[in-house]
Amino acid sequence: MNEITKNSIEKSKKENLEVNYVIEKSKDNKNVLKVIKDGKSMYMGSKYNASRDIEDIFNKIEDGHKDIAVIFGLGSGEYIKHILHMNNKLKKIVVIEPDFNTIKAFTFTEYFNEIVNDKRFYLCPLLKDEFFVSLSSILKENEVSEINYIVFPNYNRIYGDELKYCTEILQHYIDISLSNKGTNEKFSKLWFQCYVKNLRYIVKSTPVYYLNNLFKGLPAVIVSAGPSLEKNISYLKEYQNKCVIISGGRTLKPLLELGISPDFVCIIDPADIAYQQIKDYDYSRFPLVYFEKTNWRVVENHKGNKIINSYDENLKRLLGTDVGALDHGGSVAHNCLGLAVKLGCNPIIMIGQDFAYTNDKTHAGIASLESEIESSEELENEMYVKDVFGEMVKTDSVLNMYRKTMEEMIKIYSDREYINCTEGGAYIEGTKIGELKKVLHNHCKSILNKDISSVFLKSNNVKVSGVIKELKNTLKEGEKIIESIKDINKEDKGYEKIRSYIEKHFLLNYVCEIGDENKKDYSKLSEELMEDLKIIEDTIEFIK
Repeated sequence: MNEITKNSIEKSKKENLEVNYVIEKSKDNKNVLKVIKDGKSMYMGSKYNASRDIEDIFNKIEDGHKDIAVIFGLGSGEYIKHILHMNNKLKKIVVIEPDFNTIKAFTFTEYFNEIVNDKRFYLCPLLKDEFFVSLSSILKENEVSEINYIVFPNYNRIYGDELKYCTEILQHYIDISLSNKGTNEKFSKLWFQCYVKNLRYIVKSTPVYYLNNLFKGLPAVIVSAGPSLEKNISYLKEYQNKCVIISGGRTLKPLLELGISPDFVCIIDPADIAYQQIKDYDYSRFPLVYFEKTNWRVVENHKGNKIINSYDENLKRLLGTDVGALDHGGSVAHNCLGLAVKLGCNPIIMIGQDFAYTNDKTHAGIASLESEIESSEELENEMYVKDVFGEMVKTDSVLNMYRKTMEEMIKIYSDREYINCTEGGAYIEGTKIGELKKVLHNHCKSILNKDISSVFLKSNNVKVSGVIKELKNTLKEGEKIIESIKDINKEDKGYEKIRSYIEKHFLLNYVCEIGDENKKDYSKLSEELMEDLKIIEDTIEFIK
């Protein structure tokens, strides 16, 4: 039984099962759930022909030709047993249930143990504070295109609002995953370089979990680069010693030019523009919060204290320890928020967090490079959403997705106060609207002791010898692949053989991502591999 299902069952056992939830036998001798609501009986499925419901769901799965079935509604669970028996190709069946009483009733069925112990089955309760996180742990980003979404009979009649919410969050997760997939393909080669080169510094960096609750209950200000930033950023100078200031790379320039020193600088972008934005400033004075795929020049040229965070299971295995992770959602703003939460800060104040093209600008002018175009006049996915003043403001599908993800984060960590002091941009649900000058005056009254130097003196428990060993193994396997390329014939199946071999080695897998365009050009693929193996060689020598 997987952890998601196990937790669902355990939570259901704490519920007092209502008499309004009863599993009966249908006329064709199948289990069917009866719910009594507002004095009326409602069967979740057919009282007379439950076999037809089972067949309908099975046919929808078969006709969808997908590897994963996501089904809203558990019902009696009878249909799940039949689907698991009848469809051997299905990789996952994810059942989303909005009512713990139904889950508890399901635990008393004769087929309960058989279903929950099937490795393909996931039972996920619809908890608003946890649902998005649960989805992301069940469904990998590369699996979302294989989802077949089905609603169990009659669930739309009783759980209409819950169904709407489930559908919105599922679609939101799919959108994010597809967006990330496109990013993965675009940055594949660059990510390999960053990953391997950054290992030179990761082995000496401070794990982010060392920061847990270091500034518990203290106010934090997250400085983002939205178009509205220049309206109020100057107010921060007077209070910089009375709050924890968290900046992205792009906002370092306007902060320093105003004489404001951030306490942390978060950078996640693998592209070279991330380095161009900060290279003319002494950013080594501030702790750098990064992850394994942050632009390698940013990491290499930072001579101060570095803090590593990562969700990557391969990195955890490689280092022999878990460095901890920050919540993420596509933009550096999510990482900054995740850091504020990790530090235990409260309240969390936001400025420059527009998630919109306020005044038709992409970023604040003070946070843009001269070579960048600030205008948003030509947008492909333009839309309008409610702004902080109750009017409508222009945004696009990506920024809107980022906003929704931040709203989900705020719901998850709802035990603290979020104050949006951005003087423009999209309204962020879960935040209070505030005027920065007044908010700082009310919440930032005392000078803070922000000395965390002792944290950077602690051992990070990284097994450096294990890192070197793994890199050497990858080097050997890569050399074998290059040798095999010399002898292989130029057939598609030959390429697929090499591709499948590369995919077994997570670092070389980044190289494989760019392989499709070279499907017939094995010499080019070999050249690419040789270049990347040289990076691994150099990293081994550096770490030694």
